[in-house]
Amino acid sequence: MRKRFWNWKIYIGSVALLLLFVAGFSISEKSWNGDVFIYLDTTSSNINTRNIASIGKQMDTSRSLLKGGQLKQEGQKALTNSSRIENTKEVIQFYLGHFLVKTKGGRSILACQKYQTLDMVFISPGISSHGHVPKLVMKADCNFDSNNPLHIGPFTIPKKRILSSSPHTELFKSEGATLFFSHVSVQWPETWILSQVRFIQNNTHQDFTVSFSSKKEEDYFTLNLRESK
Repeated sequence: MRKRFWNWKIYIGSVALLLLFVAGFSISEKSWNGDVFIYLDTTSSNINTRNIASIGKQMDTSRSLLKGGQLKQEGQKALTNSSRIENTKEVIQFYLGHFLVKTKGGRSILACQKYQTLDMVFISPGISSHGHVPKLVMKADCNFDSNNPLHIGPFTIPKKRILSSSPHTELFKSEGATLFFSHVSVQWPETWILSQVRFIQNNTHQDFTVSFSSKKEEDYFTLNLRESK
């Protein structure tokens, strides 16, 4: 009787997992600088975000891992696939896509449960100041909403305060984040493109970096200081 009950548990669990995949939820596992992360494909509107962590623990981790250029593309996709930008007259608020990472013990946890700090580097291409491209480095806490773990953030850029300040102002503080500007000349650049995201573990200084280098404009994660809704 106990064996029959156990078989039913396995059957029900398998059916439930299959239904989630049919609903549009897919996971792929990649390795980045020795750190394994599981990319969450969140293109379906039918995903129950509360199931992500439990699904990650149940998945098969025996698949071969991608390397090189393919791996770089997956890192970019993981961060931008479910990203979101909200642009108002006062601020820009944005979210990046979240993903799972494997601990040394093989347990799947959310990236922001392992890494506490993010360094996000934005550049403004097409503009040069003494041979240097304008750059924004945004250092922020790696936070997420427990009710919606698909997103990292929100991150807030005080664009009204920035635009009303001298272009030579280098440092701004904003809701758990610090913004460092460099190589800005006579006016604030309008467009800023995400070029790099670095995840940092505060206690060990362990980190990994995802760089963006796509030549397709539609692949860019872009913030606009002048645009607003």
